[in-house]
Amino acid sequence: MQNKKEYIIVIAIVLVVSISAFIISIMHPQVEIRYAEDAVVLNDEDFTVHFSAGIIQIGSSTWDDVVDLLPAGHNLGMSTLYRPDNLGCLLTFTRKENVLSEIHFESPVLATSRGVRVGDKFSQVTKLYGPEYSSVNVKGKNSYFDAVYGDYSENCLVFQVKKNQVTKIIIQKQP
Repeated sequence: MQNKKEYIIVIAIVLVVSISAFIISIMHPQVEIRYAEDAVVLNDEDFTVHFSAGIIQIGSSTWDDVVDLLPAGHNLGMSTLYRPDNLGCLLTFTRKENVLSEIHFESPVLATSRGVRVGDKFSQVTKLYGPEYSSVNVKGKNSYFDAVYGDYSENCLVFQVKKNQVTKIIIQKQP
């Protein structure tokens, strides 16, 4: 009798877990990924950002280089994140080498080396970077997507697009 109770409890647990997993998989939005046939080859200039005080190079500028160039800013509690004041960007550094690996543009204050800013139409991006990009979007929401130029995994530019307008730009390059 004891074995029968244990058997029923195990079956009930397996059934609850299976039903929960099924419900979660149905409710979770599916993502569509389209890879570029001929990925754009980015050059060193594409990983350069010009500020009024000078330039930084994603993938090689160090924490000290950036803070010297942009001293008005805040460390965000972790040694790898820095937010310069009034520029609408967030910088991420590697843990060991403390080298700039990513910058996020969140406002039109800064532009990519080819001149794209947050707020520009996506047609400006394709005009300057070309029509060959990888894209990621939630299935059925084609007006909200990420356009990825370059090596999708480590060295790339990502343009987040909503209703044909660039809402965020991410430049990343691993040192």
